[in-house]
Amino acid sequence: PRLMPAATWARGSQVDAALTPLCAHSRPELRQAAITALSWRIRKRKADSAPLVAAVQSADPQAQFLAAEGLA
Repeated sequence: PRLMPAATWARGSQVDAALTPLCAHSRPELRQAAITALSWRIRKRKADSAPLVAAVQSADPQAQFLAAEGLA
């Protein structure tokens, strides 16, 4: 989670590939941080929204909420 701010603000799209599997990670705090970071990147860096669409179907209600908010 310490690197999430840097991943969020990274200019290149290479970080999107690293964030994608973290959106389904087993650790809730890491998963939620990745979803939040990718949500920002979708809005500001035109990242692919597919990981958030998948996260909406997660069993974790917090992840579902963050993903839906990121897609809104």
